Amino acid sequence: MKFAYAIAAFLLGASPAMAMELASKDLKNGGAFEKDQVYGQCGGRNRAPRLAWSGAPAGTTSFALAMIDETVKPQGFLHWYVLGLPADANEFSGDRANIRARVAGNDFGDEGYGGPCPPKGAGPHKYVITVWALGSTAPDIKRNMRADALARALDKVALDKASLAATYERK
Repeated sequence: MKFAYAIAAFLLGASPAMAMELASKDLKNGGAFEKDQVYGQCGGRNRAPRLAWSGAPAGTTSFALAMIDETVKPQGFLHWYVLGLPADANEFSGDRANIRARVAGNDFGDEGYGGPCPPKGAGPHKYVITVWALGSTAPDIKRNMRADALARALDKVALDKASLAATYERK
């Protein structure tokens, strides 16, 4: 079937699209966060998950990534935001010493990664980590932007994106 799709795409003058994929050595898509990634004030070690992505489209000039708690309504809670990851990057560990990028503040008021930390007894919260492949058009990002507005601004200019989700419940 893949062969037939490739032939059809060739005959139509198009190339088959390769969708971006995002994976983590520390998180399973649909799984739960381990204590290592949980925010320090909630009993964790606040270590950013190691991420790797593939399938970036041609024309990618940089990447952005964010982790948003989508359970917090109406706008979400921004736990992590990184802009300006170079186009040749295909992984990020949260260690800013190994890569040039701008790590912005999170909704805890910290700079960098802020792991899951929902209120006790609030039930499981869903955290979505997304990496956006960006072209030459810069996203309209403002200081202290709400999580949902940030995601919409990146969606508007992204060439492609990939996400993974994990949950965490604080009992």
